[in-house]
Amino acid sequence: MDPIKLIISQTTYSEEDAKKMLEDNNGDYMKVIKKYLNIDNETQKMKPKPYHQMKMDVLRTTLDKANLIYREKKESEVNDIAI
Repeated sequence: MDPIKLIISQTTYSEEDAKKMLEDNNGDYMKVIKKYLNIDNETQKMKPKPYHQMKMDVLRTTLDKANLIYREKKESEVNDIAI
């Protein structure tokens, strides 16, 4: 799809504005649309995780480690029986 038409469909820019913005952003239509929508990747990366999300991450990591240890233990028991 033509990037100018894509920019026009996703923003309120006219065709001339879309061409100018596309030139200003080195032909990167995603940058043009993100600037229009005020999306800044740096601020999204800097946001801390909410408390509950951090809590779930710790829980998931703990359970994954416990599951790995359990599986390794059961595999070694099966190998010991087979020998």
